[in-house]
Amino acid sequence: MQSSVMLRTGEEVPTQIVNIVMLSLKTLAKQNPIAFYELVAISRNPRHKLFGNAGEVLRGLNLIEADGQPHDATRLIVLAAAEGNGFELKLVSPVRKEQEEKRQYASSKTRDLHDGAFYTLTRKVADIIFGYTIPHANDPNRNKPRMDNRRREKANPFYNQTADGLYLELYYGMPSSLWTPWGKWNFGGGGDGSWKNILPSLLERFGATLHQPLRTSKMGQFGPVYALHKVDDMPLPDPI
Repeated sequence: MQSSVMLRTGEEVPTQIVNIVMLSLKTLAKQNPIAFYELVAISRNPRHKLFGNAGEVLRGLNLIEADGQPHDATRLIVLAAAEGNGFELKLVSPVRKEQEEKRQYASSKTRDLHDGAFYTLTRKVADIIFGYTIPHANDPNRNKPRMDNRRREKANPFYNQTADGLYLELYYGMPSSLWTPWGKWNFGGGGDGSWKNILPSLLERFGATLHQPLRTSKMGQFGPVYALHKVDDMPLPDPI
């Protein structure tokens, strides 16, 4: 499961791919501006012929495929991150301004990561969700969905780390991950069955409001994402 960001061009790309490609682009723009120019040129025009050893340099950074063309996701990121032409060409953030501001703001953590009470509430959200599921596919109670239990896994601090509060992210209709001050916690995995009739009452228990609508791109479905404001009668801090 991957989170995604909206590029300046309107395309949606997984966050992890954006981060990896941008690291390579920053290295390239600093150490080999000619190869950077060539990558931008072939991203803008697939018929462009790479100059000199640019192809070898770009393949070494995994920025182009064996056929000499950038991967589709790489091309989208380059098109969004390259601004100007010729000597005016420069590297900018490929992410839409409003999303970049949110990402920067969320990077300054305000929630104490040793807050045991808040940690307990975070765990309780996942426990409540699993209360609506069955443990295995041959369970006789087939009116409930099944989801793999990954509550023992740790949160990933490199993705969707909030400054405070919680967001619930759905994946193909399944509520299986939380954005937390510790990072993205994928507490649930693969499963089957429908959550359609369960979600309204579940979201009501969390006082959930829509943060990001369901988005579909070439890379798959992302969201929707809900901001959580309570756990039953226990209020949660406004998520940031």
